[in-house]
Amino acid sequence: MLLGVRLGVRLEVLLGGRWLAIHDVLLVHGPLQATAMAEAARSLLGGAVVPGSFDYRLLAPLFDHQGMVVTATRSTEYIEPGIDDAGQDQIVTQARDRTGRPTAQGRWVCRG
Repeated sequence: MLLGVRLGVRLEVLLGGRWLAIHDVLLVHGPLQATAMAEAARSLLGGAVVPGSFDYRLLAPLFDHQGMVVTATRSTEYIEPGIDDAGQDQIVTQARDRTGRPTAQGRWVCRG
């Protein structure tokens, strides 16, 4: 049974009462992925600072050796139920590793 995780230069898990090293890795911090996604959204807006809101969700851990690819796409679709942003200019972002596995998703809603 997995009881804990220690992070640093080495990823270790507490398994059966003892810490086991999995391998040397660096975890890409979630807010760093969010910053990269927000910058990708801003670049779609021509680099301008546009009033709005940005929210993101982490989907899976991302480690340094997996690479990070960030994309941003404009959309006016009603993306998330319960949020009254239908028809507003939105930018949907995604961070993924180099194999295409999604690790984070975000959304910039332009308010003007």
